This record gives sequence, C-alpha cells and structure tokens, in this order.
Amino acid sequence: MTPHIHAVWHCEPNESVEHFVLARTSTGWLLRGIVMLTIDNEPSEIRYEVAADDHWRTREATIRLGDETIDVAVNDGRWWINDVINDDLMGCIDIDLGWTPATNTLPIRRLGLDVGESAQIHTAWLRYPEMSFVSATQNYSRVSDRIWRYQSGQADYELEVTEGVVCRYGDLWWGGVQAAKPGTR
Repeated sequence: MTPHIHAVWHCEPNESVEHFVLARTSTGWLLRGIVMLTIDNEPSEIRYEVAADDHWRTREATIRLGDETIDVAVNDGRWWINDVINDDLMGCIDIDLGWTPATNTLPIRRLGLDVGESAQIHTAWLRYPEMSFVSATQNYSRVSDRIWRYQSGQADYELEVTEGVVCRYGDLWWGGVQAAKPGTR
C-alpha cells in the first residue's frame, strides 16, 4: 500500500494555511484538505475531498465552505454539480480548486510527461472566491525532474514538485511535502 503523502502550504495573497493529504484507496486516489483563511475579514475554513480513479481522473468531489456544500460527480465526461448537470464542463477531466495547489496533482500524475514535453488539458475550474465553475484550458510543461510550468489564461507559474505533489507554486504557495511512514496517518 502506498503511504499517505502530506503537505502543508502557506499562501500570502489568500492569507491561508492548508493541510493536504493524498491517499491511495481501493478504487483510486483521495485528495483531502483543510484550508484556514480569511473571507470578508472573517476567519473561515474550506474542507474538500476529491476522489480520482486509478488514472488520476476526477470522479467526485465534496467542497464545504461554512454552511455551503458543493457536491460534484463525474461520469463519462459529464459533470453534475449538486445533482444538476453542467453542460459547460462536458469533456473536462480534472477538477481545479482555485484556492489550493492540491488539484495540480491530478494532471501532473496523470500526464506523466517526460522532461521537455507539454500537454493541454481541460478542467472544471472552481473559481475562488466566486465559488462558481467554468471550463478552463490549461497547459502543463515538464521543465525538469521536479519543475513543471503551468499556464492558463493570464496565469503562468513554475511549479516545484516532490512525490508528484506541488511544494512551491510560483510565489503564491509554498510549503513542505512528506510521505508518511506506512501505518501512520
């Protein structure tokens, strides 16, 4: 069994700190996080879980912000948001949660690019702080063993990865990534 991978990220622009866990499940992978941040000058918390299959494709997600819960289900390229189909997201493979580098793990691990290779993907981007979904085109390029370049719209960031998980996202997020010892959580 693959040990859990933990990360702790800090983000000055969002005034946030996050604890992230990546774990193997019987059906694929689970990305789970708790983000502490300030929204409208009030301390707030976002909790999320993203389930992916063995090929790192998003299958479902639950996002909780205060009393609001967003449930996501994906089947055959169709996306349901709180049990309502969103045709604008048709064909998207990944979910991209706009307040965390956690979901960059999905394409980084799925694409498996060699150094010098690039790929374009389509994601269901949950924008923050709007908390609304849009389809987004993103480009990933593998610069070196540990460095990736992420581009989407005006965004252009260098991502440093450890264990296939972002440990530095440009000048926005930085932190540490560590694989837990087998048998620990």
